[in-house]
Amino acid sequence: MEWIKLKDIIEEVFSICDFQAKGKSILFLSEIKQFEDVDIYSDKKRIKQVILNLVSNALKFTLSGFIKVVATLEV
Repeated sequence: MEWIKLKDIIEEVFSICDFQAKGKSILFLSEIKQFEDVDIYSDKKRIKQVILNLVSNALKFTLSGFIKVVATLEV
């Protein structure tokens, strides 16, 4: 467990999947402005794997258009 920025994890996942998305002309969008300066205490590896699985599945089943990741903060 460590302090991480969710925004950085999402950007890492997008960079990993970018080649496949460009090949299908799919645009990546994210709506995580609330998290710009927020650190969360979590398992970076697991969070990254969950987001990577979601984005990979979205890429697999999206034929055209865009994939949007939205993260909200509830306190």
